Amino acid sequence: VKEIKNLTGCTVNDVLFACLAGLLRSYLIETEGRVAPNMKIHTNCLINMRSNEETQALLGKDAADVALDNKFNFLPIRMPVNSTTPLQRLYACKRELDEKKHSPAPLIAMKLSILAFIMLPRNVVMQCMYQAFDRVTTMLSNVPGPRDEKFICGIKVNSMTFFSPGLVASNFGLISYNNKITLSILSDEKVLPEPQKFAELFPKELDKLYEAVQQTDFEKPRKQEYYIDVLVVLAPFAILFFLRYLF
Repeated sequence: VKEIKNLTGCTVNDVLFACLAGLLRSYLIETEGRVAPNMKIHTNCLINMRSNEETQALLGKDAADVALDNKFNFLPIRMPVNSTTPLQRLYACKRELDEKKHSPAPLIAMKLSILAFIMLPRNVVMQCMYQAFDRVTTMLSNVPGPRDEKFICGIKVNSMTFFSPGLVASNFGLISYNNKITLSILSDEKVLPEPQKFAELFPKELDKLYEAVQQTDFEKPRKQEYYIDVLVVLAPFAILFFLRYLF
């Protein structure tokens, strides 16, 4: 993963998201025979809203001094399952993630969500949450775990598994620990009837991407403006507050 990251100028997240996009595409082809031309898979990605200092403290020796309150937000990501090559998927994921990471929309959304919980009736907030989750296919989170071995009561921890339960039918959790990455799958069997087959495709997608980056002709990601992103975030909250004062 790190070699792909270094060769392409992407991040570890870009690489992992591209592998998951390829995984979804391969699974659709294997189970459905094809990927529909208009297929759209929207993913809610959990992102850390802590400062770099807080995050490093949590991963370090001073973790006990950091309050374990919730500081995260959901980032809507479109998975490029219609892209036919690993490199196309990698740079599509990079563009998508770069847009969101550098956009002020996640921070604005988090602050407005806190305000909505304070000002709006609970049933209104919950209905909005249900509608928001109903618009995505799956949830995904990538958690950076400890980089070295950990022990509990003198017993070595061999691996770690991570889930982020949500109001969607399929959930993917990626966690790194001791230079290894584990993919966890939580799914309704009606949506993903063979999760083991799905998981077994993951290393194959990583191998495909690794083979593809051995060439040197890489596409340059384009820059993106964020004005529309901010408007999309602000619009539903503006409507909610208008309805609040209207009724």
